Amino acid sequence: MRIDISRGLYVCHCLLVILAFWTLGWIAMHQEILGLSQSTKRPASDWIPNLEVVIPSLFAIGMLIFAPLRPQLGLLAYIAIGYGFPRQESYEFFLRWHVLEAISLLSMSALIVSQFLQRRANVDFQSDPARLILRHPLFIFMTALVSWILISALASSLYGGYQPVLNHSPIQMLDGWCLFVVAAYCMRTDLTWWYLGITFSLTLCLRAALAPRYIHLEGDMGVLLSMGIPLALATLAVAKTIPAKLVALVFAGMQSFTLYMTENRGGLVALGAAMIVLWLASRWKWRLLVVITPVALIAATFFVESGYWHRFEDIWNGGSNRGSVDSRLLIYEAGLKMTYRNPVFGVGIGNFEPQMSKYSRNGKSDSPHNNVIGMFAETGFLGGLLYVALFGCSIGLCLMQARRKQTELMQLVAPGLGATLTAYIVSGMFMTRHTLELAYLLVGGVVAINTLQTKETSFSNQVPEEKVSPKKEQY
Repeated sequence: MRIDISRGLYVCHCLLVILAFWTLGWIAMHQEILGLSQSTKRPASDWIPNLEVVIPSLFAIGMLIFAPLRPQLGLLAYIAIGYGFPRQESYEFFLRWHVLEAISLLSMSALIVSQFLQRRANVDFQSDPARLILRHPLFIFMTALVSWILISALASSLYGGYQPVLNHSPIQMLDGWCLFVVAAYCMRTDLTWWYLGITFSLTLCLRAALAPRYIHLEGDMGVLLSMGIPLALATLAVAKTIPAKLVALVFAGMQSFTLYMTENRGGLVALGAAMIVLWLASRWKWRLLVVITPVALIAATFFVESGYWHRFEDIWNGGSNRGSVDSRLLIYEAGLKMTYRNPVFGVGIGNFEPQMSKYSRNGKSDSPHNNVIGMFAETGFLGGLLYVALFGCSIGLCLMQARRKQTELMQLVAPGLGATLTAYIVSGMFMTRHTLELAYLLVGGVVAINTLQTKETSFSNQVPEEKVSPKKEQY
């Protein structure tokens, strides 16, 4: 009797999804987070679940159960849960009980099961991108970076320097690696990119609409919106129908308005840099310039009268906002000292803030407020160089691919993808997000379209044989 391994693995994957979320829910019920009152315990008959947690969890369960059929569903579930909540109680629940880690690992499980399902369906594995992905420089950089971060965290713990901070733990980098691999396999069609961009845009818009009081001056929303707008424009480029293009355009406008409401300076500077990269990579530079220039002039007329502009003007005039600039200069100075005194392993990922008081002139502790400085200080010179190489090569590949004419998907996605990663890098000069999983997911997307292009090039010599062979069979 032949045992169908693929179906058995699919059933095991579904059971793992249900078991993981049931366990997390059971723990949460007993910790008075999911539905019990924090002040007084209520009997089970009066238990009312917190819909802010339950509904997204059910959404993630549904996505992950069907993920073996479409592995990109795991990426969408992670985006919805990881970026759909303000940094308040509900988000702390997902962090505390490692829901995001469970989603990333289950997404990897879904990818593995999908490979067995494809073998059962007799899919032509000449098109399997595994070998191209494993040999890709970005895969090597990403794997080396995550490995070195784990080594440096272990080394720093041996001499007592490591403190497990949830927001910057090494586990987040493992999440990023899992999402990177899934994206490298799955983000290979225009439809998957459209779904990714729309899901991310919808997530940010719902987050702003449901909790508007939390978005003003929030650094996290500033970073995500500066990335979400060029990603929505990339979604607009890959859309094939007018309604799909209109949906992407509406989401880009809604995110622009939300960024305006945040009044986040770093996010606006990052968006400006992203738009420059997007224009440079576009094939219609002068047409876009003619269209965008009058719109930008009209927007600038209203912008200079807003409070958003006054936050920039206050820095220039030496007002109250100038203090934030001076404090960040002190943080950067402490970060450089930290790097020079811990050049090999750094102080451990997530340990910058607890250790900063030892290196700062004013004795205060704060986050690095700069991704590059934070990575060098926390992981040493090797970790910092791998981080710079990973994102520098990613943006460079996007700009190179935008100019080549081998695949339509490459020409459509590459400019917006490069602009999105540019927004991440520029916003990271002002706010600490060096463990942002979305950034590593997008780097996996760069690998996907790059290996798609490489594969078409490597198999181009076989096309004449495929055209000639049917004619030979007719004689």
